[in-house]
Amino acid sequence: MFYHAYNGSVRVGNAEMDYISFGNGNRNLIMLPGLGDGLSTVKGMALVFSMMYRIYAKEFTVYVFSRKNRCSFMKIIFFVGYFVL
Repeated sequence: MFYHAYNGSVRVGNAEMDYISFGNGNRNLIMLPGLGDGLSTVKGMALVFSMMYRIYAKEFTVYVFSRKNRCSFMKIIFFVGYFVL
């Protein structure tokens, strides 16, 4: 992979949070996307980000965290409730 690009997900309470990481530096750099993250998350974008921000990949291990996603159980309840009403 290009600069050790990795797509992942971490559980935070009852929600999941997508993240990507890339780079092979000794120091950590954490990026938090802005308002655009509501339209498109970082899920599956590790290779793209590693190429766009390759200037940081040599000196840092970069982590980009997306917004929290609702638990899939809550999505099912909303989906079923939508058709019951």
